[in-house]
Amino acid sequence: MEFNSLIRFFCFCSGASLQVLKECPIELNKYTSIGATVFFTGILAAISGSYALYSIFHNAGIAVFFGIFWGLLIFNLDRYIVASLKKNGSKWKELLTSLPRLLVAIVISVVIAKPLEVRIFQDRVQRQIHENMLHKLVDYKVKIDLKNNELANFEKTMNALPEGKSFEKLYLEMKETEASYKEITSSNTKRIKQLQKNISKIYTSQPNRLFDAKGRLIAESISPEAYRRIQAFNREAYNL
Repeated sequence: MEFNSLIRFFCFCSGASLQVLKECPIELNKYTSIGATVFFTGILAAISGSYALYSIFHNAGIAVFFGIFWGLLIFNLDRYIVASLKKNGSKWKELLTSLPRLLVAIVISVVIAKPLEVRIFQDRVQRQIHENMLHKLVDYKVKIDLKNNELANFEKTMNALPEGKSFEKLYLEMKETEASYKEITSSNTKRIKQLQKNISKIYTSQPNRLFDAKGRLIAESISPEAYRRIQAFNREAYNL
């Protein structure tokens, strides 16, 4: 039984032996389909890899060269995965053996699909990027407007301040007022303390004071004259 060139090529892609398939022609369609799948997976990998590299380097020669290299790498890896799958009589052992190859197959599918996905949704991605940039620009403009308003208010405040000799006159008056305030405060504080001492002396000099057995003051009375003096001192302190 002879096979044509296309079937031979697909059988090679699937890793099947032509000699064995001649003895088992019923498996020919199965391995031909597997080989075709492996081959077209490599083609898609080359296309997606070329596009991904072209979008980075913007050089068709480099993109095609490395895209073909990437497609051959994926083709060889996929062919190895398919060819290494064998039955050993136990489903669990077969599943355990195929698990790492399944993971590799998932990685291959993602690597192939991502560049194509980017190309398919390129318009939407670009539109979303432009919208995001527009929102940022609007936010920046709002912040700039706020800063401009603050600067305008600050300039108004600065322009409202007196300049030249008028400003110097106000400044000197402010300094004189501060000095006068400190002087008056200092003298008044001293006078208030003196008045408080005078009031204390009046209380301590009064004879009518009653104490308990422990020497604690329990009652006291002051003369009308002393009371008037205390009231006068308090009024003066209050006014100060």
